[in-house]
Amino acid sequence: MREFAMFRRTGVTMKSFLKNIRMWWKLRRSVKGARSTYIVDGSDLNQELRSRRRMAPREQLALLDRVSRFARRENIKLVVVFESRPLRKVPQGAEYRDVAVYYAGMRDNLADTILNLMHKLRGRTEVTVVTSNNQLEDRIRQSGGRIMRCSTFRKALESTSGREQRRERRPPRRRSAEQPAPSRRESRGPGDTVESMIDVVR
Repeated sequence: MREFAMFRRTGVTMKSFLKNIRMWWKLRRSVKGARSTYIVDGSDLNQELRSRRRMAPREQLALLDRVSRFARRENIKLVVVFESRPLRKVPQGAEYRDVAVYYAGMRDNLADTILNLMHKLRGRTEVTVVTSNNQLEDRIRQSGGRIMRCSTFRKALESTSGREQRRERRPPRRRSAEQPAPSRRESRGPGDTVESMIDVVR
């Protein structure tokens, strides 16, 4: 009875409470085994890429498409947070092409949403928050978290996209039997591109 009284006082229904529990459990399972997880401020990243924060639903989906390809190439886990209401196609806590998606509703709630996600995932994977918000950076730093600026993430995003396009345009070369196999020294491991460009604020 005490638990039900708590729900009545806070206005939280049992249904929404259980829904939140399932959502967090799904997120924790999705990062299991991931070496690195990046929580991305979607609006800040869009401003870095397109010089504006406000995003139409189709622009949000286009951004998710782009970062999902990047995450697959780098073998990292991405969580994107938008300062908007949930999309009908991608509801709160859902995954879009292996990218977990959350919504803060408005700018004022964004920092709390990202910090909550960071604390939920800490200890299960190495978490880095991607943002350009100075106030959010201060709060993450006080919590001992890792930070990557959106400008740095954009460089990693564009770097891997450029390599992929060049690889697709390059015609296949035939190697003779005498020609040695190419050195694997230049091959990159999972997440090496983004890790090598990380700008950690302490």
